[in-house]
Amino acid sequence: MKYKGFSIIEVLIALFATGAIVLVIANIPNVLTLVRGSQSESKVREVAAKKIEDIRLSGYDNLANGSTALTDPKLNSLSGFTGVVLTEDCPVDLCTSGEVAKKITITITWSENTQPKRFSVTTLVAKGGLR
Repeated sequence: MKYKGFSIIEVLIALFATGAIVLVIANIPNVLTLVRGSQSESKVREVAAKKIEDIRLSGYDNLANGSTALTDPKLNSLSGFTGVVLTEDCPVDLCTSGEVAKKITITITWSENTQPKRFSVTTLVAKGGLR
């Protein structure tokens, strides 16, 4: 005698496969948001690293205390983008042995999905290099 229809195992496999497909489709918007955010942060980090490299190449003698705006065409696509490069004398708690150095802080802010984002990096540029 041959039975017609589906076994309970076949029904469970079909339900599992359907659930997995629905789960993947439901998470696509979240994945796209995370990818866009990751791309934005990657651009910001790349620009900040390039700016630090440029500052180091210009040398200590060309650094004046104060803040300047950071502009880069790579960041123009970011919503509400602002960038600041702050140059100041090395704080005494960092330069404890009388090193002649400048503290450089790069801060970049932008909005992503109406959420404010901020990235900041600080480095030292010393006269004659750090030892």
